[in-house]
Amino acid sequence: MGIRMIVTDLDGTLLLDDHRSISPRTAQMLRLAAGKGCRIAIASGRTLAGIQSILDELGCVRYALISNGAAVIDLKSGQNLFCQGMPWQIWHQVYDVLESFGEVFEIYFQGKSYMNVSLTERYKKRTMTREFLEEMLGRIQLVPDVKKAIGKAAVEKCCLARTDPKTADKIRSGLSEIPGLCITSSVPGNLEINETGTNKGNALCKLCEQIQIRPEEVMAFGDEENDLEMLRYAGWSFAMGNACDSAKAAARYRTKRNTEDGIAEAMEEYRNLFAF
Repeated sequence: MGIRMIVTDLDGTLLLDDHRSISPRTAQMLRLAAGKGCRIAIASGRTLAGIQSILDELGCVRYALISNGAAVIDLKSGQNLFCQGMPWQIWHQVYDVLESFGEVFEIYFQGKSYMNVSLTERYKKRTMTREFLEEMLGRIQLVPDVKKAIGKAAVEKCCLARTDPKTADKIRSGLSEIPGLCITSSVPGNLEINETGTNKGNALCKLCEQIQIRPEEVMAFGDEENDLEMLRYAGWSFAMGNACDSAKAAARYRTKRNTEDGIAEAMEEYRNLFAF
């Protein structure tokens, strides 16, 4: 049985630790697979705008599973193949809890990220590289009041920017009183809040059903708890060497770290499954 699709997470998986760069070896392998007819997909907690530079660099990605699987986009046609939004009655409550803690947070809506302009300076002080923060901030829609800007429309995700893990735990506890939420984390001190049932695995399943690809024809790579369902779905799922314990338990195989070309290593080891 051959591999007809490769789907990969970004941070801690495809990307190096600067959250921006892809190693030439891994990029080459993905382009080679795409050139032989394998569908390449990105599955990220980010918005479509937030992954655009990566899509441009690779030049071979066909599908984007964004906001932890809240939407699936065919990048060739621009068609939205699947969407599972969080109703305004729920995300307005989430907004109020996040605002009450005074932390930096974003609301993902229609492929873009929205943030209150008053949080800009605090956003710049996050413990990440200046280049990455400037790039991401340039893709955020800064508005006086996000709740008023979006109104009573459904959104893809609410995202708490990285903060002190103890504070994140308190916020998670506060959010636990709101029904209908799925809360995951991709890095310590970060909270990614979706509607219950929204995850990368469900989105990948919906996509594969539409394009008639079976789970055993999918190779998936991930490293964190927002990748678990995707790793369980794919017949050829790999946890990175730097993955959390739950991701390692969910995946069928393991590969090297994101900084050691883990994706390329796995593709080369199982190259007999590809048509190259």
